[in-house]
Amino acid sequence: MVCNKGKVIEMQIEGECVLCGACVGVCPVDNLTIVGGELKIGEGCIGCGSCEKICPVEAISGRLSRSKNFSRGDIHIKYLLYRKNRR
Repeated sequence: MVCNKGKVIEMQIEGECVLCGACVGVCPVDNLTIVGGELKIGEGCIGCGSCEKICPVEAISGRLSRSKNFSRGDIHIKYLLYRKNRR
């Protein structure tokens, strides 16, 4: 999700994930996977926060990225498609 001054929200695993898979099912860009007993967030995250909202143990959170700036690349296109499909 695009935020202030072109910064991007990055989703991070910060708590103890119980591998329930709820977040995998709600990701609108199929960016979450469980591999080898670990939750992985891929590079295509659009920062919508769906995974954070559904996590029963609050293991995922969104943080404003200090290193990534918003660009018109792949993430931008995925975000626009996500927003269009929500309407």
